[in-house]
Amino acid sequence: MSMTDLPQRLLKLHGFILVALVYCVVVVRPLRPGLPRLLASVPAFLVFSLCPLLVKDSALLSSAVALTTTWVANFKLLSYSGGRGALSHPGIRSGLQWGALLLLPFFPAKSGRTPASTSSRGLLLGLLLKLGVYLGLTAVLVGVELSALARHLIYAVHFWMFVSLCLDAAMPLGSQLLPGIPLQPAMDAPYIATSVREFWGRRYNQIVSATLLETVYKPIVEGRFACGGRLEGSFRMLGFFLLQPVIILAQDGASTAMAKWVPEQLSGSLAARALQTGVTLALVLGSAEWFWAPVESCGADKRALAEVDSAMRWLLARTRSPELLAR
Repeated sequence: MSMTDLPQRLLKLHGFILVALVYCVVVVRPLRPGLPRLLASVPAFLVFSLCPLLVKDSALLSSAVALTTTWVANFKLLSYSGGRGALSHPGIRSGLQWGALLLLPFFPAKSGRTPASTSSRGLLLGLLLKLGVYLGLTAVLVGVELSALARHLIYAVHFWMFVSLCLDAAMPLGSQLLPGIPLQPAMDAPYIATSVREFWGRRYNQIVSATLLETVYKPIVEGRFACGGRLEGSFRMLGFFLLQPVIILAQDGASTAMAKWVPEQLSGSLAARALQTGVTLALVLGSAEWFWAPVESCGADKRALAEVDSAMRWLLARTRSPELLAR
């Protein structure tokens, strides 16, 4: 997708999303929970699911749109059909707030979790720092010949920055639109997790865990409704996700066994926590080899990196253009 074609595609994309958003606020929101609300949500489900196709030529944009609309917005709407989830929060006072919470990728903070900072300046500085790291790593991945191990380690941080930017970029706007609702950050320092369970459950991409909790786990437990499907496009990649529960159970068992032999004072020390964090990151990054192999085999990594590199070069060329310098 060329830069000249991009504005038209983005305009069309925003038009579709705006129409679906207005429809949800006017038609879906006033309905009672249950089948009426679920059936009324079907047109919005379709629009949100088709949105990534409008930018399908861009691996980066289609991934970002799929994450924020096809995944987050659709699942928020699905949980709202059952009278639960973020959109049923009692702190929502208006249709504007409800629509913002539907469309923007954030959730009200869970009880006992640290909410996102309400300082717009702090949020913006954090986003700029993540963007700088993301662009710097892109330059390294594109311009430096790396071993597979080094490349995959950088991929992990690069992907973390990408997901964090997609999900947290709207947080400053959210803190202004929803002043009475503490919001949950997508990432909560995953690099200090002391177990794989804590890494996935409390620190890495909490938006997805909150989504699955409200739309899959709780409804199944209560017998309301079930939703399923293959979440990943590759069965080889699915092995990575199936491996995580096995690692969690094994690590929990090992921790329980070690607790019988290690003194309590030593187990709670800084050195013990550092060791637990090191083991946790090694397990996650080691098992991630199952994730990166299918990504590389289909060339998705090279496409995404080429798009970011092309955009960076285009911006640099624009800033150095004689017309701009003359102004």
